[in-house]
Amino acid sequence: MGLPLYGRAWALWDPNVHGVEAKAVGEATDMNGTMDYDEILVFNKENIATVVYDDVAVAFYSYAGTTWIGFDDGPSIKKKV
Repeated sequence: MGLPLYGRAWALWDPNVHGVEAKAVGEATDMNGTMDYDEILVFNKENIATVVYDDVAVAFYSYAGTTWIGFDDGPSIKKKV
């Protein structure tokens, strides 16, 4: 079993609708939508992204503008294990 040290980034259809299952128009990066965890931290800081914990997925997502990123961090991975 593996646990990801990356996230998936999507371009939101409407930046005002950013919850889980918000409509996206495609991937938000040129790497098939993947971002390494350290890249996510930089993105969140540089873009003053809002970070949300999702109790159902036991994971985080962040958003800024039209970019939405789903990811795990240390505490969410620990809880899943």
